[in-house]
Amino acid sequence: MAARDEQAPLLGRVREACCAALRGAGLEPRDVYSVEMLGGLSRMPAVGEAVSTSFQMPTRRSLNAEEARDLGRDGEMFRF
Repeated sequence: MAARDEQAPLLGRVREACCAALRGAGLEPRDVYSVEMLGGLSRMPAVGEAVSTSFQMPTRRSLNAEEARDLGRDGEMFRF
């Protein structure tokens, strides 16, 4: 298992990606209702903490990949 200091570059990139996603969407953390994490990195506690800190809320891991895909697709339908 990687030590926290070895994880620092990865966690910095995670936080940067979260901030870039918010900026790209023109949102502030307070505008986000929920953050769902999927995949292998979601199982790393330090990654979850970095995402939680960036969005200023706890993250969730309650959906499977198909459910997340369907929610994303349904959300896209409302944009048109």
